Amino acid sequence: MEDTRRQKREAEFKSHPDIDKVKQKRGDFMVSLRKKKRNQIFMLKRNVRIQENLEKEFNDEMDIKDVEKQVKKDMQLIGILDEHSGEEKFEHLIECFMNTDSLEKMVACVRILRMCSFTNKPSHSKSDIEEHSDRILIKLLPKFTEILKSSPGYLKYDTLTLLSYCTGCRESNFPIMFHTLCSKGDFLQSLISLLRSELDLINAKIIQRVLWVIINLVMDKDIAELLLSHNLLEELPIPTEEVPLADEIRKEITKSNIEILEVVTKNLDKKHFSQVIEPFTNILKTAGREFAGESDKIPNSDFEVDVRLTIAKVVFQVTKLSDTFIDLIYYHFTDVEETVISWMEDEVGSIAFQGIRVAGNLSAYQGEIKDLGLRLLNKGFLRAITRFARSDKFEMQFEAFFTLSNVICESHDAAKSVIENREILDMLLELCGTVSDAKALKELTSLICNILKNLCESTYEWSKGKSLYENSLIQKYKELLELPGLTLKSKCMILFGLKLLFDFRKNIDQEENIYAQTFIEIQGNELLEKIYIEEKNENIKRLLKVIIEDYFAKSDIEAD
Repeated sequence: MEDTRRQKREAEFKSHPDIDKVKQKRGDFMVSLRKKKRNQIFMLKRNVRIQENLEKEFNDEMDIKDVEKQVKKDMQLIGILDEHSGEEKFEHLIECFMNTDSLEKMVACVRILRMCSFTNKPSHSKSDIEEHSDRILIKLLPKFTEILKSSPGYLKYDTLTLLSYCTGCRESNFPIMFHTLCSKGDFLQSLISLLRSELDLINAKIIQRVLWVIINLVMDKDIAELLLSHNLLEELPIPTEEVPLADEIRKEITKSNIEILEVVTKNLDKKHFSQVIEPFTNILKTAGREFAGESDKIPNSDFEVDVRLTIAKVVFQVTKLSDTFIDLIYYHFTDVEETVISWMEDEVGSIAFQGIRVAGNLSAYQGEIKDLGLRLLNKGFLRAITRFARSDKFEMQFEAFFTLSNVICESHDAAKSVIENREILDMLLELCGTVSDAKALKELTSLICNILKNLCESTYEWSKGKSLYENSLIQKYKELLELPGLTLKSKCMILFGLKLLFDFRKNIDQEENIYAQTFIEIQGNELLEKIYIEEKNENIKRLLKVIIEDYFAKSDIEAD
């Protein structure tokens, strides 16, 4: 039956009066059909190739030269010409980006912005984007918000990378319009929602970029307030054992979380205390498990050193905030005593210093916290201070003296522990003859005065302090004043330190000043008078005049 119908149609076709025209029409149709099919296959392959390139770039596999070639194609795609000025390129780019629904064009626009290829400069870097970051944020934030809500991963990744550049170069100086846009909450909410969804998808690269943007945002105190008001800390992704992430990715996320905590705690107001306690505890617990508990094998990679330092900074910030947060550290942070001791003994000086600061702060509190602080003092603090004080770096010496002074001032029990430790006293005596930096020496003087003050107030005999420090310290100041080529700043620091000693002793002796008398015995007063006569700086002369008149009975010195 079917064959009969086919034969009938074929016979009608052959007997058609315009058979040649019909054949031509049928041939044209078949050619058109094949051409359309070829185009469809070409476009499909092209889209697959574009997708593969985007995925390569997303996975950091594409070479920078290939990216630059792609950017040139992107500019052709959206109609940007080489002869256009940088401003014309930028305006055209913004207009195209805002009005297009094409995924391909949106990807092209973001990539051009990220590579800063509209500036007409011979080379492009992240820093080039700084001059345009305000306009990019203000004009395109609604579009960015839209992309973050629903777009393929590679477009989100490119957009977040661009946002991290723009927000990173402004730090705490965002434009007012950006504040206004952020205050509406849409952009912040899109970031928070993205964190939730991408953690579920275990998309670590997207999570990392979102956290980078958040870290940059919370540098600004007003935006940090907005983030807190949107309960951001409660939404931060906290990797758990149930989420199958690679160790490196889990640690990277934890690192970003504690960096956010570090920034937030610096500017945290009391009204936010109750709001952040729980997320703070959870993040700190995770950080403790990931990094701080590894005291038996201290990791040496730059990444893990950076993480341990950041955790130590966060804990130090916490110890300054309130009793509530101190309790949080004491009761929730894993093995706090062992951890802080491991920090103080760390080979990395900056980590050891943060450990010293934490121990010093804890020793100033009451109850169990104070007991913890005193244990830390006796177990590691004094050894760490000794190590810092003997450093050949003046800033390290200064920080050691400054921290020890604070501990002695804040806590009488801590001061007693320090005073009873003869190694510390012997070291300070030794340093009187070796510290040549004026700033460090002034801080050492302040420290010694604080120790002497505590000696006087305690049951210890005054003679102990007197015999330990008196002659060597006074002699040291004379030697410093005799150094050639002293800067004005150094002179000021030395003279202020000397006056500090004289003033301290004056409060004890009332009438006779032993330190001033010792200075006279080594002709120090004559040196001061000589410096006064030769000195041209009025501020130095005034300071010298006060010291000489107060301690060497030279009331007839003229101001000139």
